Amino acid sequence: WNDLEPMKYRKDFYKKFLEKSQTSTSGFGVTRNSKTDSQVMRNFIVQDKNDAFLVRAQNLGTQQDWTVIGEFCIPPDVMWRSFLYEWTPQMVKFYANALQNTLPDPKNLERWGLTAEQKCPLCDISPCNAKHILVGCKKALDEGRFTYR
Repeated sequence: WNDLEPMKYRKDFYKKFLEKSQTSTSGFGVTRNSKTDSQVMRNFIVQDKNDAFLVRAQNLGTQQDWTVIGEFCIPPDVMWRSFLYEWTPQMVKFYANALQNTLPDPKNLERWGLTAEQKCPLCDISPCNAKHILVGCKKALDEGRFTYR
């Protein structure tokens, strides 16, 4: 199995350097083996799977944007608390579509074949995407449509 060689290497590296590293104010050499080999290997496997999913997602064309901006928009603990207790299903749907760049903006409507032009309905700038509509339209800003920020 070729897949096991990198795992064994990572396990050996962990045992030699990370497992016995000093993390408290105890004296030199006072360490406890807190994780078993199976726990360490399980963590490595989960980390590898998550990395593989992230690499696959980043290779997608349109849907990969959430991998770049999703984590930095809202801290994860605040996001999950909001998802569970405050957001309506419509808000969750809008947020997910905004992160995946699948909102029905003029650029996407033209890509999907539902309209022939990509102009902003307010300022007639072309091409017009969701980012322009939500935060970049000069006319909407001048009219005070973004005052809730």
